[in-house]
Amino acid sequence: MSQEDATDQHWIADSQGCKFFNRSPQPKESINWSGACVNGYGDGEGQLSWFLDGKPAGTYIGQLRAGRLDGTGTYRYRSGDQYEGGFYAGEYDGHGFYRFAEGARYEGEFVEGISSRHGVVQLTDGQRVESDFVVARVRRSDSYSAQLTLLVICFDDYNRLMKQVMIQSSGFPLLDEQAMDMVRMRPFDIHRLANEPISGCHMLGVTFENNEPYFILPRK
Repeated sequence: MSQEDATDQHWIADSQGCKFFNRSPQPKESINWSGACVNGYGDGEGQLSWFLDGKPAGTYIGQLRAGRLDGTGTYRYRSGDQYEGGFYAGEYDGHGFYRFAEGARYEGEFVEGISSRHGVVQLTDGQRVESDFVVARVRRSDSYSAQLTLLVICFDDYNRLMKQVMIQSSGFPLLDEQAMDMVRMRPFDIHRLANEPISGCHMLGVTFENNEPYFILPRK
């Protein structure tokens, strides 16, 4: 999508009027850009810092093209997570590493923000398992983004749950415990949701709304 095709709400400008693509606008959001501004859009190498109500909310160091993350760079999230690798048109693209704040790491290939589903997760105990990838946050509203309980779950060839490891907490221990209990009780519901052979390891996000669990599966 070109700049001309995007609505104004999908772009944010710094104090100099230089524009950047903003997929999820939030109230009291601002940015600072250290690099060049070409034809009104951030371009080239630099550091792009995001703020919410004046507080740091994420930093990107790397390449931009026409106001979008494009090339090689590192994005550090407010949660402490970090992605390092390729970007194209604002999405993870190419080879990349996603490091979770709690110690696990995912390495794999991405196309337009979607994992190739043949990456490798290194767990905090050093074990490495082949898995897909789920982003560790989900939008609940225009002003609120919830962090998921993020799990790696492994099944044998008979769809029996053999392993479950939490690689990122929601920030609420009770919800984390409930999420792991729901996975243990409902593996075949997850199979139905995934609509694919379930043997092997998968990354799975779990969140709750009105006390009902929602399973967040890798984007296809």
